Amino acid sequence: MDFVHLRSISYKCIFKFIRSYIKDCTSRLEKTILDIIELIAEQGIMMYNPYIPPDPIFDNFESSGLMDTIANIIKDKAENNKEYSSETVQLIIIYIQINKGGPFECSIFEIFFTIFENIIDNISRNWEVVRNEAQFLKQAQLFRSCYLIRQNRILPNCILDLLKQKICPLIHINCINCTQCQKWAQTQEGPNFIELKYIVFDCLYECSQIVEPFRIMLQNNHNFVEHYISPLIQLARSYESKTQINHHLNLESLNCVDFLVTATSELIRHSNKFYDKFVILSTLDSLIKLSSYQQNIHLNPLYDNRTASIRRKCRERLREVQIYGNYLEQSFLVSLGYTKVQVTSFGIAGGVGEEDDRNVKLAVQQIIDLFETLRQGSIIYQAYQEIILQQLLCKVAFEEFEEEGGMEEIDSHIIISDDYKKYTSMTSILNYYCNYFINYNRQ
Repeated sequence: MDFVHLRSISYKCIFKFIRSYIKDCTSRLEKTILDIIELIAEQGIMMYNPYIPPDPIFDNFESSGLMDTIANIIKDKAENNKEYSSETVQLIIIYIQINKGGPFECSIFEIFFTIFENIIDNISRNWEVVRNEAQFLKQAQLFRSCYLIRQNRILPNCILDLLKQKICPLIHINCINCTQCQKWAQTQEGPNFIELKYIVFDCLYECSQIVEPFRIMLQNNHNFVEHYISPLIQLARSYESKTQINHHLNLESLNCVDFLVTATSELIRHSNKFYDKFVILSTLDSLIKLSSYQQNIHLNPLYDNRTASIRRKCRERLREVQIYGNYLEQSFLVSLGYTKVQVTSFGIAGGVGEEDDRNVKLAVQQIIDLFETLRQGSIIYQAYQEIILQQLLCKVAFEEFEEEGGMEEIDSHIIISDDYKKYTSMTSILNYYCNYFINYNRQ
């Protein structure tokens, strides 16, 4: 008998005991059930997975009264404590797991948002007083309960309304983009404050991936998008104004930036329009600057892995704009120095910074795609509009590529290449690259 089968039997025994206890006992029932359920959650039994159907042992729980009991305990604890503890969050996770696929009780989340609203209103009125890391940590932990919204995989209208009214306004925290942000006094962004902002953006992004109307609302709200990319712009500007050695971020800030790079491109990619020119220019400029963020600075493995992830994702997002963008976006790429990013990525793939020679083939292929796209037009836009031949734009990019030492990088890889790179990158990719530009110069 394997371990998985033993665990399944133990789970069934535990919940059979709960069901029998509900039927047989009358005194201190709620406290006992709460203790058992918390023990289950602490042992990791109720790890939530939205893609796995509920276990058959949960079929009779609704009739046994366990669901109503858990819901009442959650409500009582919320009303008594006036805040959400980790204990309450565990209860909600168990409630969602057991009730997966069943009717959704909106009142549990309404309790959370009522408490949440009171806390946020108190912070906005007394922002100068609540300038300490302990308060920010408390709020960040509170926001983690927002993950429970997306775990249900179904967002009722009441939850969407609460998201719009209570979560969305928090994008103005510590921002100077518009007059709406003036009510939030400026404060120093410590690790817990960064985590708070990260969870706000993450909650909005994840919910937008579940509910199509909510995603469309966020995409069509230019004010929201500008606030969303604001941390990227601020980081890029501060990094540009300082030396690389003196510009270090804590891991919480790096996690926030790493997430925003991915989420920003997702929101923009699925939109029918790429917003106004300012948003395009600011976003692309920030991604280009951050694509070389701390590439030769090494502090510790965890920090290095996070900065490498930021650089890689920035280059991936730029490549998506390169392939799927229109003429305006491609023009911005060239004018902002995207060709330099390609040369840098090729050098990095060859052992500078990343120390990963296996990416040489992919890096050179991206360079080929760049000039093909610039000359022939976007792959996506070819299907919907007249193909724009951009020879002049391609010529400018190629000249910049030569000025940045792109050809020398290729020559150096040919000289120092080992057998793997010699017979893969050099023969299949570099030969194609050279032939492409021989044909290009003849035109």
